[in-house]
Amino acid sequence: MAAHAACHDRIYRYFRRRAESASTAEDLCAEVFRIAWEKSGHGEELSAMFLWITFRPDAPFRLPLRDSSQIRNVGGGGGTSMPHSLCSLSMTAACITLMCLLSACGNPEAARPQVSSEEVTAPETFPAASTPTPSRIAGGPQGPARHVQKPIKRPDSDAETKEGLENFVRYFIELSGYGFETGQTDEWLSYTGQECKFCIRLADGIKAGYADGGWLGGGRTFTESVSAMVKDGSLTGDVTLLVRQEEIRFFNAAGEEKQEPHELVNQPIVVFLSYRDGGWFVDDMGHLVG
Repeated sequence: MAAHAACHDRIYRYFRRRAESASTAEDLCAEVFRIAWEKSGHGEELSAMFLWITFRPDAPFRLPLRDSSQIRNVGGGGGTSMPHSLCSLSMTAACITLMCLLSACGNPEAARPQVSSEEVTAPETFPAASTPTPSRIAGGPQGPARHVQKPIKRPDSDAETKEGLENFVRYFIELSGYGFETGQTDEWLSYTGQECKFCIRLADGIKAGYADGGWLGGGRTFTESVSAMVKDGSLTGDVTLLVRQEEIRFFNAAGEEKQEPHELVNQPIVVFLSYRDGGWFVDDMGHLVG
């Protein structure tokens, strides 16, 4: 029957932990099912609750213990049997335990631990591995520079403040170095106009360097220092800075140098700017002489 298949092992293990021998535990287990089967009228399926009633010490048709020595003193040491006066009390506590066991075997869902939604912990997740940024390869006889990172414009570079002006000029100079390494000057020219002759000549020189499949090697720029001029508490729009630029080499499409390189430059520059439409604009620039 289903109740026997579902509950036999649990009931047997319960008695085996308390009985002196396996045969005694099996006898007691069989007695539970025999009495329960007889009292059920043979016409209905046994339930876990009915098995519990059968085993209760105060049940009218409870399991007949032939003597107290059948049950081991679980709380004491060794196999000492407990006095009969304590056996009933011990069995009452034991039966409460058995009821829990039977309720679990009669209802498989009850055997599963109940976990509230608040206790459920989401599985730990890990950020996806980011793709490493390839290392920059400088331009040379093998080809133009590769994996050149475009300069990052600082958030306050458009602010009409001394710090904003100085940060914009740093970005503007870094963009010129980016143009030497990649041939891209469109953004750099967007911050200036035809009135800046120095800017136009510089952009034309870069364009010529990349004409007919050729390229430039070197030319990276670094701003060593920058200072925006202030007069009577107001910005004048004039900025002086010290710029260092790597040697520039010129290659044709075959990777051959087509002219003498321009030596490394390390000299002061002055930039004249105005503030227009929420941002800085380069009106002119040039090298400081003397």
